[in-house]
Amino acid sequence: MKLSFIIYLQAVGFYLLLTLPTLTVPVIYMFSAMYATTAGLVAWAVFAVVFLIVNHQKPSINVTKATLFTTIVFAVAAAYKVLLLVAMPGREFWRVDEFIAFPIVAVLAGWIGIAINLRSIKARISKPYDKA
Repeated sequence: MKLSFIIYLQAVGFYLLLTLPTLTVPVIYMFSAMYATTAGLVAWAVFAVVFLIVNHQKPSINVTKATLFTTIVFAVAAAYKVLLLVAMPGREFWRVDEFIAFPIVAVLAGWIGIAINLRSIKARISKPYDKA
């Protein structure tokens, strides 16, 4: 669980860095940062469950990488859907085409987080089963 949470924290940090250009409209950046940290917990939960399963199954590193990179897409989609349903009723401006870039940036940030931690992921998979 610790490694998956570290990947989540790094992904949120990269998300905040990648969305810095939106500081031209500070309100959008602040809402985006707030939503990324709160709804990001949903994405982390999805990712953590899959990470635990992968850690227990010990597949090859290529299967592991493909699974984790794909999981990021589904985890961000789940978080975005929860965000639209729970946190943003009446805020339809987030559904405008320009704002679809935020989930895309979140996926990229998650992928960067995984790429940075590939050595730790490989080491964890090569070990006998322990708590992830």
